[in-house]
Amino acid sequence: ITFRHYPLVWHPQAKSAAEASECAAEQGKFWEMHDKLFADNAAGRMSAEQFKQDAVDLSLNQEQFNQCLASGKYMDKITEQTTEGDEAGVTGTPTVFVNGNIYPGAYPFEDFTSPDGRENKGLKSIISEILK
Repeated sequence: ITFRHYPLVWHPQAKSAAEASECAAEQGKFWEMHDKLFADNAAGRMSAEQFKQDAVDLSLNQEQFNQCLASGKYMDKITEQTTEGDEAGVTGTPTVFVNGNIYPGAYPFEDFTSPDGRENKGLKSIISEILK
């Protein structure tokens, strides 16, 4: 499983949030920050100041985190991953690839019935079949 950044261009804080997750990763807290950022977005409180508060909540070294965030050192990585996503056919988030097949959108983990009544495999079934 590999995570790639694909900040949505219309979201004013998306790139900064991606960078905050990378700065947290330096201290071993990528997924914890990831979860906080998505909660922040849902609550409508995305900002550099909130990212810094999230770092405090995660007990990160504040000086290191703040310097990292101010430096822009991960912007090239984030831009590169976004370009790779564009080239692979990503148009939004989330998007999942399994063995070269693309599953765009909030694809369910469990099997599901689409609005038109069709039965569909969820990611759990898709991955299980590939692993057989």
